Amino acid sequence: MKGKKVFQVTGVAAVMVLLAAGASMAMDKEQGPQGPMQGQAQARGEEHWKNEAKELGLTPEQSAKMKALREENRSAMEGVRAQLKAKDAALRQELDAAKPDRAKAESIVKEISALEEKVGLARVDQALKVREILTPEQAKKLREWHEKNKEKFQHHREKGARQGKDAGAKPEKAEK
Repeated sequence: MKGKKVFQVTGVAAVMVLLAAGASMAMDKEQGPQGPMQGQAQARGEEHWKNEAKELGLTPEQSAKMKALREENRSAMEGVRAQLKAKDAALRQELDAAKPDRAKAESIVKEISALEEKVGLARVDQALKVREILTPEQAKKLREWHEKNKEKFQHHREKGARQGKDAGAKPEKAEK
């Protein structure tokens, strides 16, 4: 029974952080797509939140609290994401060196792991804060909605991870 409760809390945490991170990244010019696509991503994020509020039956007060929570999370994670991106680039650079230094690479991996732990703990924190905002019935609807859309979230998570890695990559030069 305890394992099921942990799974439920983790599931809600994962959903809320994915939703918050997805919207944050879609609205964050540094993290999201550049150019005309950025505006489209922001519009999709806003539409998503309106649909979620309607689906869960959020009151205007709850919607305002959820929005504030998303903004707080985005602000808090902005620096961590930038650090992760920099560490990932440093690791790539070290591994691409003519003579990579194993100790240095391992040190960078440990730094990346510590930053990823911060992100994971922020997910749990956000999920717990969301649970304080939602009624038990709304939390149940959210879990059901997550189950129904699990594959969709996985696709977006993988797509976002690929875009994040590609964003830090240097464009290849065209051969003459």
